[in-house]
Amino acid sequence: MELPRSAAGYSNAILELYDFLILKFSSVFIWRCRTRQLINLYRTNISRRHLEVGVGTGYLLKHTVFPSHWVQLHILDCNPKVLEHAYYRLARYSPVPILCDLMSEDWPVLPKQQSIGMNYVWHALEGSLQQRAQVFEKLSHHLLPSGVLFGSSVVGIHDRMPTLSQWVSRHWLRVGMFNNQEDSVKSLDAILRQYFFEVHVWQEGQVTLFVAKQPKSVQTA
Repeated sequence: MELPRSAAGYSNAILELYDFLILKFSSVFIWRCRTRQLINLYRTNISRRHLEVGVGTGYLLKHTVFPSHWVQLHILDCNPKVLEHAYYRLARYSPVPILCDLMSEDWPVLPKQQSIGMNYVWHALEGSLQQRAQVFEKLSHHLLPSGVLFGSSVVGIHDRMPTLSQWVSRHWLRVGMFNNQEDSVKSLDAILRQYFFEVHVWQEGQVTLFVAKQPKSVQTA
C-alpha cells in the first residue's frame, strides 16, 4: 500500500520525537491548543469500546481514563510503523491493529463502536472537502446508536491567525502534510451535520475540536 504524503514521513525516529514535536510543542506554541484540552476531550468522550483513527503514538489514549477496566480497543492507521509503535505502547489494553487508508474504498469489517477518536487527522487527509467528508460518513456506520465521534483538527489559514501559525501552515501545505485550505469551524460543523444529528464544534487557538453524536446512518436505517 502506497502511503499518503502526510503519513509516509512517520519513521521510527520521528515517532520517538512525535509526542514532544506535535503534542507538547506544536499544539501548544504554534496552534495554541494545550495538550491538556485534548486529553480532557478524550476523558469526556471515550468509552470501553473504542476505535482510534490515525492513532499516532497512542499518547492521548495512554493518558486518558477509560470508564471500565474491560476495554475493547481498535487502533487504525495506514502506516504499519505507526501501528506497531502504538500497539506496544498500549499493550496493556491488547489493542487490535487495523492497517487501512482512510481515503481508500476498501474498508475492513469492524465491530460497532461506542466511541471513535480522530485527533489531528482531518487536516491531513487528501482529496477535496467533500471527498474527505466521506470519511465521516464511513465512520458513522461503525458507531452504535448511542456512539460518539470526537477529535481535533488544525483550521485553515485565516487573517486572524498568528504570523508563526500562518508560516507553519503554508509550509505543511506546500510539502503535502496539510490539506486544510477550506477548513474552519463553520465548514467542519456543516459536514458533520450531514451525518450526525447532534454536533458540537468549537475552536481552541488554531485548532477545531468536535464532538458528534446520534449518527444518522443508524437512526434512519
